[in-house]
Amino acid sequence: MRRAAAWAQVIFLSCCAFALSRPFTLEDYEAMRADEARTQAFYKAIDELAPGKAVLDLGTGALALLALRAAQRGARRVFAVEVDPSAAACAAEKVRSWPQIQVLQGRSQDLELPEPVDLVVHEVLGEIASREGVVSSLAEAERLLRPEAKASPWSVPRRACTWLAPARWPGPRYLQDYRARTGTLLAAPSEGLLRLPNLPVSECLLAEPRIFEDLHWDQEPLLRCQKRSLEFTVTEPGSLAGFVFFITVDCGQGAPLVSSAEVESHWANSLCPVDTPVFVAAGQKIVVETEVNLSGPTYCLEARLPGGQLLVPRTIFQ
Repeated sequence: MRRAAAWAQVIFLSCCAFALSRPFTLEDYEAMRADEARTQAFYKAIDELAPGKAVLDLGTGALALLALRAAQRGARRVFAVEVDPSAAACAAEKVRSWPQIQVLQGRSQDLELPEPVDLVVHEVLGEIASREGVVSSLAEAERLLRPEAKASPWSVPRRACTWLAPARWPGPRYLQDYRARTGTLLAAPSEGLLRLPNLPVSECLLAEPRIFEDLHWDQEPLLRCQKRSLEFTVTEPGSLAGFVFFITVDCGQGAPLVSSAEVESHWANSLCPVDTPVFVAAGQKIVVETEVNLSGPTYCLEARLPGGQLLVPRTIFQ
């Protein structure tokens, strides 16, 4: 209650903005396509790997963006899967002139394909990378691979990491600019997290980020339970507002690393607020205990100063 009350006061005084959770709209898919760094990284890897292959596109979305790219670059056959019926219908219309693309509406665990595939492309990544169920979806997709496919790169992206760092609250300009752009109002923290679109992450960091979760599809095995004890050394003194999450995505094949810490990223950033903002000095240590269960997924975080002062009580969220 103390945390919610403190942040309600900050939110009210700052008049900041926030987009509430809702299903993806066509405008959302257009914004994803307009994220040039993300889109071009996926395209580069697909261009290298798709020619002559049977490709599975998980979560193709209303624009069937990755499925179309695979077909345009010579994929022999593309199965584009989308769970949302309206998005699947829109995707089917988008690919109508590409007979090698078949749109399938449903969940990955229910899929039965006419033939096994050589390559899986997907962007089922949340603001915490695993939060949209990518680990379970890819585990299901692996059964659809041709047996020899795993000897070569078979997943685009090949790796995604979620990073964590202590952070200060963004300045008033961020809050004012976002409200001016969207006209929406910030909601109270959900599950102990605030969602901050277009956050200037580098300006907020008080210490070097550390890995919170590591998802990779080019190594065996992917650890489903990941526990870490993270020690941060403060490099920028300031008022500790909470712990910010951002993701990095490695599509492989020489594509540049994509990061949601970039202001122009279509991914927002989540922040787990401290009970009460506290000043931290350069050189001061902060210890965070984390646990990620990728089968859920569920996440657990607890933060304290080495002397024992509790900054974030044990918090579990999904």
